[in-house]
Amino acid sequence: MKQIFITSLILFALKATSQNDTIFLKSDHLVLKGEVYNKTNENEEKIGNWINYEFKSIMPLLVENASGYDIESGMDCHWETYGTYVYRALNIGEKEETRITKKKSCDTIRGSIYYSITADIIRSKIAPDAYFISSEGSYKNGKKSSLWKYYYETGTELKRIEYLNGFPIESYSIYRKDGSVMIHVEKQKDSKWLVSKYSKSGKKFEEKSGSIEDFKGLY
Repeated sequence: MKQIFITSLILFALKATSQNDTIFLKSDHLVLKGEVYNKTNENEEKIGNWINYEFKSIMPLLVENASGYDIESGMDCHWETYGTYVYRALNIGEKEETRITKKKSCDTIRGSIYYSITADIIRSKIAPDAYFISSEGSYKNGKKSSLWKYYYETGTELKRIEYLNGFPIESYSIYRKDGSVMIHVEKQKDSKWLVSKYSKSGKKFEEKSGSIEDFKGLY
């Protein structure tokens, strides 16, 4: 028998402030606020409403310390676990917070046993404090369709683009976090587009014309 006394320290632990804003990860979709997103069809093409999310700059980590006395060996034992949260749908037989050991080492120091464990901790739920929506819109046959909105981590709008078959069909602007226009992409005649760059003061300092395919990095 081992008598174990556990003390835990969770670094950057993030708790859900609202269950309604929690993202639930499923094997073939996700659920947010009761709505289903990120589905694919039989051809593995993205379809329907879709959201892209990113994790915030501070990610949750776990450092857990435990100690106890091992009667069999007659020695004090100490465990130190370093956990990294992995967000994905649960596999069959897994439970929320399942730990998967990645590395384990053991040392005996001055009559005590010390274990160091590195593990992944599986989570299928993403608390609202842990992520932000970076873009939202819809897909049709694997291509972006209709209105898409893009955001910074703060929730400030980065850009909004109207799509057809994966390509923009209307002029649009790309904004800085302070709301000023950084880039304007203007639709012109003969399938040409004009891209203009602006300083923070609003002064245009660069222009380039071409087909919309030339500016893939902007949409």
